[in-house]
Amino acid sequence: MKKLAFLLITTFSLLGCSLEDDGPNRLLEFAEITDADLPEYFERGESYDIVVTYLLPSACHVFNGFEARQGQGANSNEIFIGVVTSYDTNLIQCNKEEDDLSREATLKDVRITGEVGTVYTFKFWIGQDSSGEAQYYTVEVPVKDPDTTEEEE
Repeated sequence: MKKLAFLLITTFSLLGCSLEDDGPNRLLEFAEITDADLPEYFERGESYDIVVTYLLPSACHVFNGFEARQGQGANSNEIFIGVVTSYDTNLIQCNKEEDDLSREATLKDVRITGEVGTVYTFKFWIGQDSSGEAQYYTVEVPVKDPDTTEEEE
């Protein structure tokens, strides 16, 4: 009886999966970041929205989200940011054309916890070099006390 149940489950499992599934099949791809709007300085304990400008790889790609991660080490103030786009691979040929593939997206609520004097280094993905190494647009933003004047620093 156990063998029959196993055989039935296996058969239905195999029949339920079609290799010719016409549903969406998404390919994820990073988009080149061309600009990022960051403040001159951060205030500790505040949250910030970062507006990122990027280029879609093609008119058939759509924004899929951000990939943001902290650099190595618990105390690292390096933040790597990439824009992820997606494309339906069932579209054999992309017939959509567009002159301007530039888009904006907002990375919301980036919370700053570093002490005054800390410098955050944002590394925005801009592509790969000829050897496949990731390339970044780098912006450094210090954490300051807003009550401190320029003369006091």
